[in-house]
Amino acid sequence: LSLTTSTSWPSFPHSPFSSPQEQLSHVEAFTVVQFSSSISPWREGLVPSNRSNLLGAWQWVRGLEAHGTTNTLGVLLACLRIPGVQAVYLLTDGRPDQPVEVVLAKVQQQALGIAVNTISFNCGEAKAVRFLKELARLTGGR
Repeated sequence: LSLTTSTSWPSFPHSPFSSPQEQLSHVEAFTVVQFSSSISPWREGLVPSNRSNLLGAWQWVRGLEAHGTTNTLGVLLACLRIPGVQAVYLLTDGRPDQPVEVVLAKVQQQALGIAVNTISFNCGEAKAVRFLKELARLTGGR
């Protein structure tokens, strides 16, 4: 979950987490990792997908504030290293701090069967959308 100064999270009419139970009801375990210049996980590792954890994650997300830049490579590598992770959902503006080619190459090397699904907060910027589509394609995500 990218919360950088270039991400306009508060302007969204409906949060991607508007119904946490509905969004994550099909998974056994999850976590949420906020990133900007730094990376901040909600919990270390995956937690069971139950009502208490879903509501706790949603409350944590609602308290986050935008700051910093977009360390896309750092957060993706951190997420790919979480034991048991089977998929990553990247919510971002699609403007990484690192060169796009570097992010794509390193994530493709590290993903090893883990799909990176991308959700853009910046659908109006063609370059950002192309990057996110290519990232998803290379890892078998959507």
